[in-house]
Amino acid sequence: MRYGLLQDHHSTQPRPALLYIPGLGGSVKIALPFLQSLLPYFNPIYGVDLRGFGLNISDEPLQDVNHLLPDMEAFDEQVLAPARQSGEFNAGLSLAAISLGGVVATLLASRHPERYQELLLFAPAYAPHPTTFPASYLFSNLLNHIFKGRHARTRLPYDISKVTRNPLILADPDFQSWLPRLTLTPGFLLSVRLLSLRAMLACRNITVPTCMFIPGADEVCDPATMLKAFHRIPRQTPKHVITYPNFYHDLLLEESHHIHTIVSDLLAWRGKRHPQEASLVEAR
Repeated sequence: MRYGLLQDHHSTQPRPALLYIPGLGGSVKIALPFLQSLLPYFNPIYGVDLRGFGLNISDEPLQDVNHLLPDMEAFDEQVLAPARQSGEFNAGLSLAAISLGGVVATLLASRHPERYQELLLFAPAYAPHPTTFPASYLFSNLLNHIFKGRHARTRLPYDISKVTRNPLILADPDFQSWLPRLTLTPGFLLSVRLLSLRAMLACRNITVPTCMFIPGADEVCDPATMLKAFHRIPRQTPKHVITYPNFYHDLLLEESHHIHTIVSDLLAWRGKRHPQEASLVEAR
């Protein structure tokens, strides 16, 4: 698994590390402005693209998502475990993820709560938005999967305009062609749905302090289901939800001043949980 690493080599104070997981078709490269703005508060920052996308892109469309959780567990064993044993994570390791990555992160946190100091979920893809993914789309993909099997192909029923409202991104030719270039299989999308349902159930087992960031104008994933998942997290688990009524699905593709707002909200939540870090945040 290829991954990105951001590190402040001039750091003199211990800071928690951060593991970031992008979503379907996404990449840590897309989230760099957000992650770089977190570097004064988290060090180092690991960004692991899902297999088949971004840094780990493959030519052949994936048939399912059964590999995603084992991939991340293998990454922990091979990369994070040695760092943990060497004392690199003495200030803790936070787990952050967006969209499909948020589904994987939910399952990771429920299975390995001892590994993470906190869980940061951005627009977790617990359910597709019913308007963008109508029953007719799901049914046609099911038939395609039944009759064509591994040879079936499909495309996502939305473009970049459903993902972000950032005018710079919308005007970028690379982003305009980004989603249309994604060739998926119906079986892959069906397995995403099953994994999302597993994550919804796993929310009942979350003991890691959790902050969820919900884009209220999301038309890719269902914000109401995100909120439902948040309420499934046990009451005794420290948790907090922040809703941005006008934000689209990928909050981390927003304009810089909106990203600044998200980072400020994240740090304010952490400051309440970690008073010892509040003075460091204010100083920066």
